[in-house]
Amino acid sequence: MSNTNNEWQPIETAPKNEETIIVWDANVELALWDLVQEEWISLESSFFLSPSHWMPLPEPPKQEK
Repeated sequence: MSNTNNEWQPIETAPKNEETIIVWDANVELALWDLVQEEWISLESSFFLSPSHWMPLPEPPKQEK
């Protein structure tokens, strides 16, 4: 995870290394930067996006023993 800040941040600050992040593009989507096309792509629909903001994925829940 590249950032521990779980608030919306400008898309210009998002990692462009194929890391899955949450983006805002009129909807909340899971997305990543496509290194070949050099565009944001939705993991949910495979469409290219034009998001304005992003945030890192939260940490997964901790397992109880």
